[in-house]
Amino acid sequence: MAEFYLIVSILSSVAIMLVFGLFDRYKIDTFQAVVVNYLTCIVCGVVLDGGIPTYSMEATAWLPYALTLGVLFIGLFVLIGITAQRQGAAIASVSMKLGLIFPILLAYFLYNEDFTIQKWIGIVLCLAAIIFVSIPSKDSKAEGDSLSWNWSMLFPLIIFLGSGICDSTVQFLEQRYFSEGDIEILTIALFGTAYVIGGSVLLLQVMFGRRSFDSKSLLAGIVLGLPNYASIYFFMMALSHDKFDNASSFVFVINNIGIVVMTTLMGILILRQNPNKYGWVGLGLAVSAVLLLFL
Repeated sequence: MAEFYLIVSILSSVAIMLVFGLFDRYKIDTFQAVVVNYLTCIVCGVVLDGGIPTYSMEATAWLPYALTLGVLFIGLFVLIGITAQRQGAAIASVSMKLGLIFPILLAYFLYNEDFTIQKWIGIVLCLAAIIFVSIPSKDSKAEGDSLSWNWSMLFPLIIFLGSGICDSTVQFLEQRYFSEGDIEILTIALFGTAYVIGGSVLLLQVMFGRRSFDSKSLLAGIVLGLPNYASIYFFMMALSHDKFDNASSFVFVINNIGIVVMTTLMGILILRQNPNKYGWVGLGLAVSAVLLLFL
């Protein structure tokens, strides 16, 4: 089942990208859809948990971490959007994916995971693959202007650090506080915090006339929320599975590289977008990395 959880998590992440790719075509209000997406995630968590959880405060020592993650979730989304607009989606994607370095190092220094030379080489190839696959072709254009460039140069660094903190905190919470059967309560707290923050901002914007509710965007948020919840739920199920004990860095690496490879294949098969030469190099490196990590 461990492999199944990991595969479903990867496929769900790819589905998220597909849904986002349709937003521009159907004129969806992205922020409004994202807020509804968090509400959908909460409902999914409540359904899977069999009701609203009633944990005592003594049993939720992890709550401050979960609340911090919820804030980071929506904050990172805003920064990723700004970075993608001003410097290109490739830079935003690389900044986010390279955050996997943090949980890998955390596993090595704090959890005493066994790291062979072969594993280190696989991790290096994985990072190289992510960079190569994310390099845009010459005809792609990053939006923005030179005036905003200087300020926006800080955004990829913030995304890199924020993504790394999120991944590492999830890993820490899973290993210290949760077992395979206690994932729903954590996901409810994470998405609940993000929803409260995003919903408050959205409500204020509607009250002051800066935004209006759109039924199409609300529906899009529900469609987005289903794979979004599945991606983190099954990812955490894989992390907490006995088969991956003392191998959490392996789960993070395979999850990230799997998303990159599947997204590329999705572009070929569904969107009819063939990778450039860098993309093919990245795919080759990705396959090599997976083989080294599995053997």
